[in-house]
Amino acid sequence: MKQKIIAALGENDYVPANVPELLQLLRLPAGDQQELQQALRELEQAGQVACIKGNRYIRPREADLIPGRIRMNRQGKGFLQPDDTSLKEIAIPEGATGTALHEDRVLVRRDVRAQGL
Repeated sequence: MKQKIIAALGENDYVPANVPELLQLLRLPAGDQQELQQALRELEQAGQVACIKGNRYIRPREADLIPGRIRMNRQGKGFLQPDDTSLKEIAIPEGATGTALHEDRVLVRRDVRAQGL
């Protein structure tokens, strides 16, 4: 089921969908809703899907979200080690780490701003 979900979310014409909409999209019977929800939770924990506003599911890259593991220093600054090894480590400013703790799996939204303005 996980592969079906990932394939559906990766389609060019995919529109972010909630659980009932995904049941229809994947042509699953209503009785499979709990199994679908469990698969979505596992995929979300693995950083393969993200739940956005309205409890709709997307691939993390579609929302500029980068999955990875956060590493914290003593000053409270975080560093994301992305799951995608082709990406460099990303600094997370002190105070922007929310409730994340050292070694937590997180999704980070890319926020590129000009420095010194």
